[in-house]
Amino acid sequence: MICHTSPERERRDGSTVPSLALRAWCQTNGRDRLPEVGLPMRKPFPQTILESPDDDRLRLVYADWLEEHGEPKRAEFIRVQIDLERLGPSHSSSAELEDRQDELLAEYEADWLGPPPPSLVEWTFRRGFVEEIVVNGWLPGEHYHDLYAKHPARNAEFRSLWGVQGLAHFQGLGYLRKLYVNGSIHDVAGVARLLTERKLTHLSSLWLSGAAAGDGLVAALLRSPRAQQLHEILLSDISPDVLQQFCRERALSQITSLGLDDLEGKKANACLDVVLEHAPRWTALDLPRLPSGKKTWARFRECASLQKLAFWLPQKPVDLSFLPPQLTHLTMHEGCRSTLTGAMLTRLECLPNLRYLEVLFAGPQKRNPDRTLLNGLEEVLDRLPGPVAHLSFWGGVAQPIATLAKMRGVGKIRGLALDSQRLSEADFRAIAECDRFTGLRRLLIVGQLGAGRAKLLLASPLLSGVRDLELYAETDNEGVFALVRSPYAKRLRHLDLVGRKLDGQAVAALAEWPHLKRLREIGLGCNRLDGPAIQPLFRSPHLSPIVKLYLCDNRVGRRELTETDIPAEWRERMGHRLLI
Repeated sequence: MICHTSPERERRDGSTVPSLALRAWCQTNGRDRLPEVGLPMRKPFPQTILESPDDDRLRLVYADWLEEHGEPKRAEFIRVQIDLERLGPSHSSSAELEDRQDELLAEYEADWLGPPPPSLVEWTFRRGFVEEIVVNGWLPGEHYHDLYAKHPARNAEFRSLWGVQGLAHFQGLGYLRKLYVNGSIHDVAGVARLLTERKLTHLSSLWLSGAAAGDGLVAALLRSPRAQQLHEILLSDISPDVLQQFCRERALSQITSLGLDDLEGKKANACLDVVLEHAPRWTALDLPRLPSGKKTWARFRECASLQKLAFWLPQKPVDLSFLPPQLTHLTMHEGCRSTLTGAMLTRLECLPNLRYLEVLFAGPQKRNPDRTLLNGLEEVLDRLPGPVAHLSFWGGVAQPIATLAKMRGVGKIRGLALDSQRLSEADFRAIAECDRFTGLRRLLIVGQLGAGRAKLLLASPLLSGVRDLELYAETDNEGVFALVRSPYAKRLRHLDLVGRKLDGQAVAALAEWPHLKRLREIGLGCNRLDGPAIQPLFRSPHLSPIVKLYLCDNRVGRRELTETDIPAEWRERMGHRLLI
């Protein structure tokens, strides 16, 4: 663990001298002397952090003050998260810092967050405070004052939103840096009015989906006083002519991060030509399926500023050595008719600065699957600086998946998704029993798992570092019993057990599990649970008051689990975090 010096030092008479950080805060805030002992100082610090959310010095000063005033755990948490942000996942100290962060969150997150509003379904702490929120079903009139009094939540995703015009009444609007509205938004006029809102003084990233994110959004941007603030945008189903107008407009020239969505065929190719015509401008691109023509790929070399790239692979093999060498983040999706080969992956040696890799393999529908694919992947993993690779195998590949467990860089895999039905018994056992996946944080398995495989997986060392475990694989009660007995499943924060086989015995086992208190999201959908079967969970002393619970599609015979089966106290407490 990285050690931090004490924020105060003792005088000879036993009193204390305030830290240098606290003195620095007073100087930067126009204070000519330190406050008197006992003066309430909690208010100025959070307000200053809200006003200057990028300044880590202010957060560290606040941490010093908290420690001096009897909140050492909150102070430690702020310092730990700032160190995590500064060091990144590749640093040798990051795993220990992550563990300490999770221990503190398990014990104190509910207190530090405060009672969440009903529509707040997800949140993420960064650098000691809530930075990102996901809001589901928000309606004007629901208050977020308490949250924004303590946390500068600058990135917000809204789901199931009935029109964007109501966002003008959202209390956190003035703090938002990134706004993502996830849903089919067709109200172009409402988007135009939102973009004239005076409170959007910090907005730099706008991601909308639906018809309102296409040609109409560009027209609204050209009339908006906020257009020159934006640096990142998603355009959906946009026409090539309007995209060309967008790229040539001087008032929008500061937008260097672009995503394109809902584009196919000739329209997608025409839009790609427009984007690459302005190649030197872009720092980040999220693109649809790319053509396989050599001329198109050669033009990527002109993207001299590009650092992040996401795209769908074309049907034919392409030369990835055309990718610009300064890329740091790369995401490649392989469709059912795409072709990804080991030779293509080997060409990624042209990216010496790569710090993040995500690959979706869709292998099973290929006619001639490549038999060197995992060899190429091993070479890529070997060059990555740390646990930054996210791999999804939605089907089999020509080589045994057990090869993964033998790779030199297996510890650099941070996220892994597998289709159980495509794995042989030997493959599954080799993966489950491997203790070298030291960087693994997210594991997703789909398909029929079966009793034997479930017990093997849920008691395996593969789970040692996993925080996010999602099993859409018909796990049975024996699998849950193995999970709660496992010495490896102590760090989970998100657990999905979606299937058709769990009943009240599995819920009772989870309710008695001490590590249940760490879970912030529990998925038990599509099982055999009725009202009596689910009650032990709500009586458990280990269930967190801020948990998100997914219970949809549960039934025993004709008896379906409904909202009335949930205790009224928990229904009120959970709000939209209860899905049933």
